[in-house]
Amino acid sequence: MTWPFENDTSAIVKRISNRSISANRKRNIFIVLTIALASALLSAIVLYGFGVMQETQNRNQKTAQIMYHAISEQQGQELYKQEEIAWVGEFFSAFFEQVNHSAVNFTYANADMLKSQSMPYSGDLPASEDEIVVQNSR
Repeated sequence: MTWPFENDTSAIVKRISNRSISANRKRNIFIVLTIALASALLSAIVLYGFGVMQETQNRNQKTAQIMYHAISEQQGQELYKQEEIAWVGEFFSAFFEQVNHSAVNFTYANADMLKSQSMPYSGDLPASEDEIVVQNSR
């Protein structure tokens, strides 16, 4: 009800309140998007940090931690029996030869050592004394 001496401002008040609600809605959507993007960025940074640490730990588990030189076969067998040792890789550099302007390095390595050092090979590993694996030239 409107008194004769006052103005009817209900339409103006309604229009201003609708604009205010619309502006608040846009602002709230912008704030939610900003928070979501910021939390995604922080999560990515934290996960990357943990991923780098885990990758380093995984790489260290697969690499040799201790190397023994010139041990006897009995001492080598004792290493295999140790529960504290996760894996034992055998590696022996026999000799180095120059053949037709190419360098040939004759070495022995067991399957665990080849796997841990990421030495690529195709086929099966040698099973008897008269078999060898030849690595591709680099």
